[in-house]
Amino acid sequence: TKQVTYDSTYGTLPTPTRNGYTFAGWWTQASGGTEITASSRVSLISDLTLYAHWTLNESYLRQKWLTALISKNSSYKGSTIATIQFTDTMPSEAWNYVAVSVGATASDGKTAWTSSSGVYDITAYVKANSSDNTKYDIIFYSPVTIYAPIVSSYLFSDSTGANELKSLTSISFDNFNTSKVKILEHMFYCCSSLTSLDLSKFDTSSVTSMSYMFGNCSKLTSLDLSKFDTSKVGYMQYMFYNCSKLTSLNLSSFDMSTVKKITSIDSGCTALTEIQTPKAMGSMTISLRRQTGYSWVDKNDTSKVYTQINSTNVGKTLILKAN
Repeated sequence: TKQVTYDSTYGTLPTPTRNGYTFAGWWTQASGGTEITASSRVSLISDLTLYAHWTLNESYLRQKWLTALISKNSSYKGSTIATIQFTDTMPSEAWNYVAVSVGATASDGKTAWTSSSGVYDITAYVKANSSDNTKYDIIFYSPVTIYAPIVSSYLFSDSTGANELKSLTSISFDNFNTSKVKILEHMFYCCSSLTSLDLSKFDTSSVTSMSYMFGNCSKLTSLDLSKFDTSKVGYMQYMFYNCSKLTSLNLSSFDMSTVKKITSIDSGCTALTEIQTPKAMGSMTISLRRQTGYSWVDKNDTSKVYTQINSTNVGKTLILKAN
């Protein structure tokens, strides 16, 4: 309790703490109301209860973040995005960027953020690319952790095909948490200018579908999946479809015991010459791409020839060797 005097200021008020939250001030109602600060004047002659408001130390990326950008400027379409960065550091010259709110009210990413959401917003800072002023660099900023939507299908693509990120050359995930995500289908579909992807920080422990996740990433030569947890994944159809520049594929962290559909996981991977097989397989099998004059063999025992990956050859490195 605190004694105050009518028509005087409230003076210093306590600053409470709460694990996982940031204190958002004292208010006259539990939800909404009027904020009371040290300089507010006492206007009542009766007792007044003040309520602490809190902001959850999380921020949620909107599923349709690209729509928000296009609404701000029609030039900010998928085909003009050159680079993407997720960070908790605001750009040093933020005034040189166009700022667009791309946060959501909840982890489903469906509803646009508002000041009463109880979580932090995410700001997309957009600036013309220094090498090509017809393209744009985007910095996604929040001072707290940015969470990907539960359904992250087409998150860096477009289901209609009209706004695929075909000019995207780099994307970094310094402040990007995928622990709430369940669906990663088509996440990078048709990111056909990407040459490398470091997904070593991705938490995929809740994911159930990865179909077409890297489909048509036709310039991808480096893909780090070393930390992928696939123990709950049921669908991997065409996961690496037409990744025609990939020469090696490391699936050694994959537990594919629960996979139900795995059709043509490596279809169109015409440059693939090495595969590190999953650590566990269920009843499904992966048919290995056939190439005239070549066979898939165990790197440590080239006398063993394989036409598919199944429970008998888990934890091995297979290479494509001339007959």
